[in-house]
Amino acid sequence: MLSATHTHQGPAGYGHHDGFNAFHYGFDQLVLDTIVAGVVESMRKAHASMRTQTQPAPIRLAVGELLNANINRSKPAFVMNSQAERREFLNGRGQEIQVDERVVQLNFFQMDGRLTGIINWFGVHPTTIGQRQTLVSSDNKGYASLAMEQAFGTSYNTPLGQNTFVAAFAQKDEGDASPNIFIEQFPTPDPRRGGGADDFENNAIAGTKQLGKGIDLLKLGEALRGPLDFRFMNVKMDTVTVTDPVVLRGLGHPAAMDAPVKRTCVAALGVSFGGGAEDGPGPTVEGISCNSSPDAIAAGQRDFAAAMAGKVPPALLSTAVLCNFNALPGVDLACHAEKPILFVVGGPTDLEPSVIPLQIFRIGNLALVGVPWEVTTIAARRLRKMLFDVLLPVGVDTIVIAGLVNDYTHYLTTREEYASQQYEGGSNIFGPWTLAAVQQEIRRMAVSLATGGALAAGPTYVDVNPRLVRPPYVPSDSLPLDRTFGELLTDVPPTAKNGDTVTAKFQSAHPRNDLRLQASYAYVERMNGAGQWEVFMEDRHPALRFVWIPDRPSTLPVDVAPIGPFSAEVQWTIGCSIPAGQYRLRHNASSRTSPAAEASPFQGVSSAFSVSKGSQCKPRGGVF
Repeated sequence: MLSATHTHQGPAGYGHHDGFNAFHYGFDQLVLDTIVAGVVESMRKAHASMRTQTQPAPIRLAVGELLNANINRSKPAFVMNSQAERREFLNGRGQEIQVDERVVQLNFFQMDGRLTGIINWFGVHPTTIGQRQTLVSSDNKGYASLAMEQAFGTSYNTPLGQNTFVAAFAQKDEGDASPNIFIEQFPTPDPRRGGGADDFENNAIAGTKQLGKGIDLLKLGEALRGPLDFRFMNVKMDTVTVTDPVVLRGLGHPAAMDAPVKRTCVAALGVSFGGGAEDGPGPTVEGISCNSSPDAIAAGQRDFAAAMAGKVPPALLSTAVLCNFNALPGVDLACHAEKPILFVVGGPTDLEPSVIPLQIFRIGNLALVGVPWEVTTIAARRLRKMLFDVLLPVGVDTIVIAGLVNDYTHYLTTREEYASQQYEGGSNIFGPWTLAAVQQEIRRMAVSLATGGALAAGPTYVDVNPRLVRPPYVPSDSLPLDRTFGELLTDVPPTAKNGDTVTAKFQSAHPRNDLRLQASYAYVERMNGAGQWEVFMEDRHPALRFVWIPDRPSTLPVDVAPIGPFSAEVQWTIGCSIPAGQYRLRHNASSRTSPAAEASPFQGVSSAFSVSKGSQCKPRGGVF
């Protein structure tokens, strides 16, 4: 089961289907190969590490609650669900709990009692680092993972077969859950939306909350008990008709939203997809939906307001044209109901997959349900409630709905949320009955798991060759006159205090020449007691940033038109707990002056500087 944590700050271009690469200059084989190699190597290391343990040891399951760490960002859609259903989850003050605040954690031990790792599930979008930032980041999940691993002394270069602590902060039902808990008072891109001074401090705050709860749960939990089992199947999601009487009886939508035949549709994105969510607004607006009696005057007024806000005004266009866009040759789009169609991504276009993988792991009394959607809060509640009816009698008392698993296919909303056509509903690509179809197919898997019955594998997953391919990177590093690669351009100050940010700038080359896997582009080094420099910090650390700078910016992506020369900055924000001493900054990379040239490694080193305790140092929201 391959489960993504989700970040909006990662490399792109690794999907085989063109829909995922269309806004990222096409498919990039190097990006895909790098991700695959990293995943495979991590599994090899994990397997070799487990083989060193000659005795079995318990996996302990702990469940807790994390408050004030996520907020429902799609309130207009959430309130479309029935009041009775929403009131099934109330806090001590009688208020609706509009997001999943539950944390589920597995603690892995060795027989001598040493903790060897955790998997922690909490549903929140890693959208703390905003869309205006350009640095690669694993966002709040990665922050929590790195912080816990640092606390346990994790070594990232441990030889194969040796154990080191792994902290996996994983994702579950985060479809409408934002980490920017003040977003209603301070809409994006206001940095105060996350409680900090900027996106990076917001990230530290959000990551530290998850870290703190993860540490709390280390002390709790009971050993998992029961058998191991799994089910996996593929479903052709654009041709499902809901016939399961249990699922049909459980549908509680208003009569106006009903349809005599509940079937899924050829995949299509709605106008509200272009509006983006509150965490990252797009060029259109949310909430544009079709209805039986369109009001042209109201649509025109809405368009005028949107235009005044700098948005593309889609309401009148949607009412007059897109809501009547019911068919393509051989493709029926009418079943999308309230959704005005913006892009058809399935069917003959084949821009996104229509054969979708579904998976359940049973690990004793825990069921881990893997789906490729971003699942909203109420949609996940319905899935868990249905699954408990099947799995609780056979001993499963904890269920995690893990999103973004094995593939990606946008959002899974309730029928009621879909009708609102917020961003999430506009991104529910298989139409209004998608959740009911998923309930039906996952229930089929759960019954098979509970009874030990056979389960058909479903249609073969359809892999495709990408048609949109990025132009190849052509190495062409260059230097200004009288410069060398790695040359120090701007030096550090001679002294610094805790809380300061120190920066060194170097003459550099294109990072693509050497991806520095299991190494770094930027280092902080500290002088030890023997007078030797040793690595103190690498650029995976949130406090150390590697900022690559094309000296002549291009409107084309730098991989397509790498116009040198290039420089790079190493920026270190010195944490309040960093010990006094002598430090320096180092930059490592490789240059290639032509396609025929071999990669030539180089490094640059700053002058030494002393760090002394700053009396006014204020932690920037996190633990680093």
